Amino acid sequence: MKKVYLIGLALTVAGLGANAQRTAKNYTFGHQKLKANIGLQENNNSNPVRPVNAVSGDRAINILWTEDFSGATGLTTTVGTWTTEGVDAAYWEIGTNPYVGFGDGLTGDYLTWDSYTANQAVTDASIAVNGSVYSPAMDLSSSTTGAVLKMDVDARYCCSYQDFPFLYSVSSDDGATWSTPVQMDYGIDRNDDVHDIAEPLTVYADLTPFLDATPANNDDVRIKFTWEGSIADGNGQYNTYYFWMIDNIEVWETPPYEANHQRLWLDDIALGYEYGDIPTDQAQALTVQSKLLYLGSNTNPTNFGLEVTVFDGGTTNVVHPAETGGVLTNPLATGIVDTITFTTSLDMGTLPTGMYDVRAVITYDETDEVPSNDTVWRSFQITDHTLSHIDYEQVIGSNEQSSDTKAEIGATFPIYANTTLHGIDIYIDNANSGDFVDVLLYQDNGATIDYLAGPWTFELTAGMIGGWTTLNLYNALQPYSPIPLGAGNSYVPVVVVDQGQIFDYGANGTDEDNSGIFYHDVDGTWYLTGDEPLIAINTDQSLSIGSENDLDFAIGQNIPNPFENNSVISYTLENAANVSVSFTDVSGKTVRTINNGSQNAGTYTLTIDAADFAEGVYFYTFTIGEKQVTKRMVVSK
Repeated sequence: MKKVYLIGLALTVAGLGANAQRTAKNYTFGHQKLKANIGLQENNNSNPVRPVNAVSGDRAINILWTEDFSGATGLTTTVGTWTTEGVDAAYWEIGTNPYVGFGDGLTGDYLTWDSYTANQAVTDASIAVNGSVYSPAMDLSSSTTGAVLKMDVDARYCCSYQDFPFLYSVSSDDGATWSTPVQMDYGIDRNDDVHDIAEPLTVYADLTPFLDATPANNDDVRIKFTWEGSIADGNGQYNTYYFWMIDNIEVWETPPYEANHQRLWLDDIALGYEYGDIPTDQAQALTVQSKLLYLGSNTNPTNFGLEVTVFDGGTTNVVHPAETGGVLTNPLATGIVDTITFTTSLDMGTLPTGMYDVRAVITYDETDEVPSNDTVWRSFQITDHTLSHIDYEQVIGSNEQSSDTKAEIGATFPIYANTTLHGIDIYIDNANSGDFVDVLLYQDNGATIDYLAGPWTFELTAGMIGGWTTLNLYNALQPYSPIPLGAGNSYVPVVVVDQGQIFDYGANGTDEDNSGIFYHDVDGTWYLTGDEPLIAINTDQSLSIGSENDLDFAIGQNIPNPFENNSVISYTLENAANVSVSFTDVSGKTVRTINNGSQNAGTYTLTIDAADFAEGVYFYTFTIGEKQVTKRMVVSK
């Protein structure tokens, strides 16, 4: 199932289907809550020093007004005094960053909306807050072509998905009247940690439509920034907190020609999904998609395109010649955002395994005045057997599985060539050693997301926590039959934890292709998640030689599971051995023991009567000779 996009790739919220047991509802954001656990792992791109783009520097840009907030006393800077208004105006301040881990991409003094301190104890942002701050008067009267706003930002917010809380408006008459506020979409979802857009993010806006038509009258222009947290979602959640940080404001005279290359993806993410890790057998022709904002005063530039070059692990070794394509022939008016999609002639399946950097440069018929923002980079990795949506341009953050319910977190994976599933890789940030997780596999059929296989149950050990781990399906359920993944189908592997367990997974903070997905057990709904869980499909056949495969017995999962009456466990002995089974509850208390004594080689079944157990989670341990295997079962009454 794929989402619907507006021009410029703004997501239109959509409902997700479900199977007959899982009733579909309109999409609401759900119950994921981001931990303030930032920067688990830096960008692991193997080539951090990239080749420079062979373009000249920026030409003469007429900067009309600047503000860097340095040396501020209260809200007064070297260029004048910023004025606040609104019920919660006191949340606006100028100063250095008071919170380690937040807004580290900005340095020195900057303008901050800081409602975190006042609202950090508010559950699910249940209080609406609003406040504005506006600039000293700016003299823009010397410009005959209009004005462009440029500034650096960092942001984090919670919790309503319905509107972005970041707005700006403009007055050309010294604050007497103001334009209609404009939302600023930074491409982040609520609860995303600030490092998702840090380093910092530079944003642009066309101010020309809000200025007086007579340039001489623009001698007292002001710009207002407003945090608007007054629109609640269906759960009564507002965009209440945390931060909006603004620095290094520049207002330019609109240059004759200025194309701003804002984003680059390695696929058409409006129609498909972007992969960061790609096995050779799943790799296709490299497709790139760019988001373009035109800010020039001349509204007739045509033939926008992309010049694409691919580099391998070195900074000079080009694995594919630069090629240009994806031409957008229609002229763009000032302030218009559009996308360019270009399928190159590079077959990624011919590349050796390793990390690659893609450089895409905007081209068009005119001479661009600011060539430094025409180039954007993206990275991908050719692997032997892992397929993932990792965005190597983002710092890896952390998200916690909801503690108030049982939930399933995963991602959607289209398969391009027939293959076989052998394991699931997942980045486990934090969990309790000894806890159990389940893996299930669904198939996304467009209108429905249907159960396919599992669950496979795994006990977490200390060595699995704090980084990537492979959940080897052969070690979870015996006997095991490989799961074929068919070309043209989409699959959804999920990891499941029970209510009350600690489980924090690595995540890319901004899931731009909307491949992340989770199922919320309380309301029976599938949700898109704004944070991309770091989960990968593993097709490595060598996983079939796992630790339990070396045993001379095989223990099956109880079927059905969960159960309310009876459940059956099948087990097979290759050699005669003493067999006993113990059942423990979640506290570790042994609630039942079965001693079958010595049994000959063969296949046996053990029937479990739910009348012997209260409702809850239990673990059964088979002791066969001197070896043990533990699995989990759930009694539901």
